Amino acid sequence: MKNSSNALVLYFSLTDNTKRAANTVAEITGADIEILRLEEPYSDDYTEAAKRAEQEKDQQIIPELRPLNHHADPKMIKWMAGRRLEV
Repeated sequence: MKNSSNALVLYFSLTDNTKRAANTVAEITGADIEILRLEEPYSDDYTEAAKRAEQEKDQQIIPELRPLNHHADPKMIKWMAGRRLEV
């Protein structure tokens, strides 16, 4: 989805729940949307992916991201990826 908006919805989703929410936000706001892709993708096996994510969290590791198709400040994206949001 490309438009003239300055807004970009970035998301990461293992199970497509976040993907659905991100698509809804992009539709409502008219923003562009793009998935965050890791240089070393998580396993398709949910248990293995969850184990790796827990280890990364415990060791305060932020996985490296592949370049985006949209222009965005990589420092800001790294900062957002390192945030632990409480809902």
